[in-house]
This record gives sequence, structure tokens and C-alpha cells, in this order.
Amino acid sequence: MKKVLAIFDGGQYSNGVMELSQHINDNQPILLVGSFLPGIDFTGMSEMYGFGALDIPVHIRADEEVVDQNIERFTNYCIHHHIEYRVHKDLSLDAYPIFKKESRFADLLLIGSQEFLGQLALNIPAENLRDALHDTECPVIVVPEYKNEPENIVLAYDGTASSVFAIKMFCYLFPELCKKPTILLHVNSNRSMPSSSAIQLLLRAHYPNFQELVMETMPLFEDYIMKVPSPILITGGFGRSGISSAFRSSFASKAMSLFRFPIFIAHL
Repeated sequence: MKKVLAIFDGGQYSNGVMELSQHINDNQPILLVGSFLPGIDFTGMSEMYGFGALDIPVHIRADEEVVDQNIERFTNYCIHHHIEYRVHKDLSLDAYPIFKKESRFADLLLIGSQEFLGQLALNIPAENLRDALHDTECPVIVVPEYKNEPENIVLAYDGTASSVFAIKMFCYLFPELCKKPTILLHVNSNRSMPSSSAIQLLLRAHYPNFQELVMETMPLFEDYIMKVPSPILITGGFGRSGISSAFRSSFASKAMSLFRFPIFIAHL
């Protein structure tokens, strides 16, 4: 059994998070902890206003009545789909420290991409979202509002320890999914795969249906993944080199808004 933490902040509720939780539970029973918090300030600071780091966090308070309605929806969904669950509600504190601490005691964290898009709508830079994900202490899946279980796995590989760690963490958490068609994808202008023999041996042990693909540029990668049916993207922590560095730019918002596929993120 895995302990899965689902974050609902600022009165938000994510059908995508619940549907993915159901898919995970159908394969292997989970303990799903619904954490209902005040609005998460992903930066932990007031940088969104463009004045640099201030000492006062940004607070986005939630309507308690709306939160209670969401808790009822969460509870009813779990009961109906036979998911063991717990509820954590705390609207009195700044959510960012709670968000970080709770991830320490979970195997996996799920968060709806709508929350991220809301942060982007407030003009919080993608770099701050990247830093917030870097601070989590368990793997994260950013979940779109989708209804399909992942059918294809895309492993974003750049030869770094972080990218390999993400590949291993995904197969440890979801061994049943690793039997699905898998693409080991690397972006490199000279079309070479770093540590090719070593990564091939690792994947043969965990991903029996994998193939390799090297793209010369990130735009080619973006075009390719949009054509993959029901993918899930596996990537190392934000701020690393190779493919992961693309999340410093507009690709993060594209992946979560236009592409509409889940993104699994794990870092050392």
C-alpha cells in the first residue's frame, strides 16, 4: 500500500486528481490523504508583485463553506470507489510550509494542474513553480483534468543523476504501468544518447517494452509528445540540465495547459 497525498488548496477541487487516484487504487490499494489547505503561495514570498523577495508570504484564503463541500465530494468519491482515505483540513496557517512538510511523509503527491495554471495567471514566474516542486520531499504528479489512464510512458532522459532517479522512482511506485509502451527520449543536437549501454540495461530490467528516441531540438520534442496517445511524462527535478531545463521556459505552462497529460517529477 502506498500513501498518496492529494493537495486541494484555496477552495480548488480537481476531478483529475481523484480519477488518477482511482486508477492507482484499482491497480494497488492506496491510502489517500486529502489535504485541504488555504491557497498555496508556491513562492513562499511576495515576488509575484515584482518587488523581489519580501518577508510577508502571499495568503490566498479559501471560503470555508466551499472547502467543506469539497471535503464532502472527496469523501463520497473515496467511499464509492473503495479507496481508503483520510482528511486533513487546516485553513489557519500559511499553506506552503504544510505543503512541504506533508510531502515528507508521503510516497507520492498529486496536485491538479489547474492550481499551477492559477499561479501562472497571477503572473508568478515558472521558475518559482519549479522551485516549489524542487522543495517537495516526495515524487509529484501534476495532473490535468483528464479521464484516461496513461497508456504510453515517455522517459525524459538527459544523462543526469536526477533524470535516472526519476526513471527508477516511477518504476518502483508503478511497476504495473512499466509494462506499457515506453519511449526513452533524449534531446541532443548531435543525436547521441549519454551512457547509452547503462541506461539500456536499467530499462530492460524494468520497462520491457521500451524504445529509444533522440530529438535534435525541444520544439521537435514538443511536437512529438503531442502526438503520443495518453502519455505520462517522467522527468527529473526542475532546474536540471537537458530536457528538465525546458521547464524554466514556456514549456511548463504548455505541458499543463495545452498538452493535457500528467507529469511525474522526482528529484534527488
